[in-house]
Amino acid sequence: MNFLIVVNTNTYSLWHGIAVQLKSLYPESRFAAIISGHGNIKGALEKQEDVKYEYVYEITHIERKFLKEEVPYKVLREFEATIPEKSLWRFIAIDRKWGYQFSKGAIPVSLVPKKEIHCENILKVAGGYVKYFKDILAGFNTNVVIFRMGMHSFVAPILEQVCKNMNIIHITPVETRIQNYFSLTSVKEYLFPQINSTYKKIMEGQLPMDLSPGKKSYEEMLCSIEKKNTSYYFDQGNINIKRIEQRVKHCSIIVVSLRGIVGRTINWFRYRKLDKNKLSEDKMLSEETSRYTIKGLFYSYYYSLYKSYQMKKLFNENFFDEYDPEEKYLYFPLNAVPEYTIQVQANMWINQLHIIETLAKSIPFDWKVYVKEHPSQVAGRARSCSFYKEIKSYSNVKFIPFETDGHQIIKNSQIVVNITGTTGWEAILFHGKPVITFAESTYEICKLSKRVSCLAELSREINKECKRIKNISLEERRKRLVCFLNAVLLHSCWVDNPLTITGDEECTLEEGKITGKIIGDTIKKYLNGQ
Repeated sequence: MNFLIVVNTNTYSLWHGIAVQLKSLYPESRFAAIISGHGNIKGALEKQEDVKYEYVYEITHIERKFLKEEVPYKVLREFEATIPEKSLWRFIAIDRKWGYQFSKGAIPVSLVPKKEIHCENILKVAGGYVKYFKDILAGFNTNVVIFRMGMHSFVAPILEQVCKNMNIIHITPVETRIQNYFSLTSVKEYLFPQINSTYKKIMEGQLPMDLSPGKKSYEEMLCSIEKKNTSYYFDQGNINIKRIEQRVKHCSIIVVSLRGIVGRTINWFRYRKLDKNKLSEDKMLSEETSRYTIKGLFYSYYYSLYKSYQMKKLFNENFFDEYDPEEKYLYFPLNAVPEYTIQVQANMWINQLHIIETLAKSIPFDWKVYVKEHPSQVAGRARSCSFYKEIKSYSNVKFIPFETDGHQIIKNSQIVVNITGTTGWEAILFHGKPVITFAESTYEICKLSKRVSCLAELSREINKECKRIKNISLEERRKRLVCFLNAVLLHSCWVDNPLTITGDEECTLEEGKITGKIIGDTIKKYLNGQ
């Protein structure tokens, strides 16, 4: 078995830990690695003795090489023909740099030179990755690719599609939004075909099994939301809000701004040094290819100041509309942008302002549309001021404080409409509310929600879904959820520190070995089921 591991900076210890475990499970296996990010990960992998990586490919600056080449039109035409949607632009829209123009309302976190982002360059980079990955996978005679989906670029979806075209297994561990459980998937939209298949068999009586694990998990999650300052899974949302409150709410905008500038300056110098070391090792690259330019530093200052101003504004109670639990309303939580959940899982629905406008025209006359900002957006990203102004411009739309308890909003709503994410799942799991989504979700198999693909039909679908859900008994709802949870648990593994997998926390070597063993064992189980 030949394993290709995709490694990034924050979590390289985890992915290496997975490789260590796979080596013990498949002693005759071979390993190679693709690296992106800061630091000397390549050196670390080459020095260690646990696993021999026959090839280590560094792609941090590879796009600069692609830009010096011609557009590979033939390669792109052949590749595009294999994409189910038949459009390469679906992949381009995923990328935070090359597809940033599709992220409506979002301000780029890093400098995006407009003169560089034009159609020809975009196609050069996309085609470069297609050729590059085909050569690597074929050269190494790869059997399995293991990678982290949320790479915020079109690297992951292009690699996934190349693997499919070459009949190579491609898998990644993904959170299930059920406690600390992770499952494996080969689908960039974070779907789990094996879970769906098992659920159908359980519901149809083809797979008799003890349902007590699902019941236990269900009860534990119900209990968790009744307690303050806890979550049914390891979501960072509430933690982010509390951190921001401490940093922003009780400090002047000058202090907040200075903190941001100092932090960005320190990081710029640190990463600039690492970048220079990599540039000196690669003769095909030059000083001008560095991502850490003086212009980029000043842009980061601008972003930091803008972000500080916006955070102070979002903590101003006068900026928001009053939340009224007695009012009839449709709840629409905003998705963070740029973010994997919307750019990959639902990238035809990135323009959230258009959705809000449609919702405002689709509700009964005595309802309101309640819109709430995503905690992650407040914590680490910025939207243009015009974005919020447009939301507040509709007379039947309320922009409510983002600190408002999400479960309370769901509980008192008539229906929840979300593009993708956890809110729809919470509305189904805990509150028995009608739910409309725009992107395919894992829980859709339970038939307790409705996916809509045409905004023109939204008003009728809202009405129909509210009536349909009322006719499903509590007993039937619980049965579906328990069976679904059992299917999830059957194909998942428990992880003590999930944030090391999602990349929200750095992973130590020891943590990498512990979690890597768990994921490695799960991969073997997955491969045996192939």
